[in-house]
Amino acid sequence: MSTGSFLDSTRTKLDPLRLAGPRWAGFAARIIAGMLWLSNTDWKRPPDFGRPNRGLWVFTNHGIENAVFGPFKWFLQEIVVPNFKLFGWITLAVEVSLAALLLAGLWTRFAGLLGVGMSISITLSVLNTPGEYNWAYYLMIATHLAIIGLGAGPWSVDSLILKIRSGDRDQIRRSIKAGRIGLGALLGFVGGYIAYQTRERSFSLSVSGTKYFASISTGNQALRGTVLLGLTLIAVGIAVAGLAGTRAAKPLGVALVVAAVLCTASYGTTLNVFGGAASSSAIVLVPAAFLIVSARATSAGAKRSPVRRTS
Repeated sequence: MSTGSFLDSTRTKLDPLRLAGPRWAGFAARIIAGMLWLSNTDWKRPPDFGRPNRGLWVFTNHGIENAVFGPFKWFLQEIVVPNFKLFGWITLAVEVSLAALLLAGLWTRFAGLLGVGMSISITLSVLNTPGEYNWAYYLMIATHLAIIGLGAGPWSVDSLILKIRSGDRDQIRRSIKAGRIGLGALLGFVGGYIAYQTRERSFSLSVSGTKYFASISTGNQALRGTVLLGLTLIAVGIAVAGLAGTRAAKPLGVALVVAAVLCTASYGTTLNVFGGAASSSAIVLVPAAFLIVSARATSAGAKRSPVRRTS
C-alpha cells in the first residue's frame, strides 16, 4: 500500500471522530464554564453583597484602587458604587442565568456572548490587583469565545430544539428519553448529596440570615442547602423522569422557574425556607428549561398529527 493510500485510509477511519470532535468540545466548554459561574454565585450574597469589607464589594473596588482602564474606573466610581445594591442584584441575576443557560445548553451562543462581556468586566476590575493570576481571566474570555464558535454540542436543550424543528419524531423521542434518564438521575444524585451532607445540621428560621446559612452550609460553594432542599431536588428528578415530554411538563417547568426566582430573591434571608443558595436556583433552572422545551415537542407533534374522522 502506498503512503498516499495509507493516509487516505487513515483519514477515512478518523472522519467520525473528526466530525464529532467540535460538538463534544462545545459540550465540554459550556459545562466547564457553567460550573465556573455556578461556583462563583456564592460570594455575591444579598442584601449587602459584601459591603463593607468582603465579597463583591471588595472586588468592585479593586477596579478603582488598581485601575486597568480609566473610563471603566470612572464607571465603577460614579455609576456602580453609588448604586451598588442594584449592581449586586444585576450581577447575581446574570451569573445565575449564565450558569443555568450553559449547563442546560439553551441559547448557548447568546450565553457565550454574555459570558465574554462578564469576563471582560471582571478582567477590567481585577487584572492589576496584586496577587491575581491574570491568565485565568484571559482563559475565561477565550472559553466563552470558543462556546460562541462551537455551540452547545450534544446533550443540550438547543440540540433538542433543532430536532423539534426538523420534525424527526424518532430523534425527538430518543432525546427526551435520554434527558429523562440522565437529568432525573443527576438531580437525584445532587439532591441525595445535599440531604446527606446536611442531615445533622440545625435548621431554624428564627436565627439571623448569616448564622442561618452558616448552620446549613455543606462547605461546598456550589451546593448549599438543607435536607428539605435535597429531598426537593430528588422529587424534581423523579418528576422530570416521569413527566418530560408530556403535557404536564410545561406547567411544572414554569413552576420551577418561579421557584428559582423566589430562591434567588430570598437568598441570604430567613425567608429562604429551602435553604438554597443562588447556585440552587441555577440548578433548578436546568430541568425547567428541559421540561418546557420537551412539552413543546409534544404540542408540535400534536399539531402535525392528522385528525382522523370516523363515519
